[in-house]
Formats: sequence, structure tokens, C-alpha cells
Amino acid sequence: MKDRLRDYGADVEQSGQAFNLGDLRVCLSFGYSEGGDWLRFLVVQAWPTAWTVEERHADPRYDPNVAGLPKVRHPDGSMRSVKTDGRVYLFVGDELRTMRVEMNEDADTNGLTLAASLDEMWDHLQRFRVAE
Repeated sequence: MKDRLRDYGADVEQSGQAFNLGDLRVCLSFGYSEGGDWLRFLVVQAWPTAWTVEERHADPRYDPNVAGLPKVRHPDGSMRSVKTDGRVYLFVGDELRTMRVEMNEDADTNGLTLAASLDEMWDHLQRFRVAE
């Protein structure tokens, strides 16, 4: 996959998945193209399971409801659109971890739901890390 010429002008489709992980509710927000063969971005958020839907939707770390691409809060406090170059944004509390990966949206991301913690998710993603 690393040697393929990518169409950076391709439309980015979006999907999501949510599940419980211990005492956390985790939401995975995917951007992809090429029918899922290319993960364009991934945002991982987690909240205590006791949080209501309203509290999760009011989370200031991520805004999926903007025109165009979703926005992520960066360490400097600014909200910026996600990059679509295979960028991963994983929040552990208020800490934002980012890296660039080469993954497909279908099979390569399955390991995320098998992880026992957010740190294990980060470890899984490291297997797909590529140079900036």
C-alpha cells in the first residue's frame, strides 16, 4: 500500500463506530477513500460511560458538525480541520496524540476494538506509522 499513488483530491467519506472499553465510552470517527482501502483520518475520543449523549456532543475537543472536514482541538487550544493524509488523532483525556499512518479503514482498524485500553489502541496504531 505504501507504494501506491494516492488520489489526494478524492472525496473523503466518513463513518464511525462506538463501543464500551471498561468504564469508558469510545468513539472512532473515520475518514476514508478508495472504498475503505485508504484511511484518510481517524479521531479517537473517550468519555466516562456515565456521561450523557448531550455531554459527549458538547465535548470541546472535537467538532464534527462544521462544513467540510471535522475539527480537532490542538494543544495550543486552536481548532483545526483534520488532515487527510492518514492522520490519527487520539485523545487520552485532554492529551492529544497524533501520527501519520498507512492503513485501510476496514481490516487494519479492527485491532482498535480488541484493545484493552487507549494506550493499547495507540500501540496498535504504531504498527502502521509512516514518516511525516
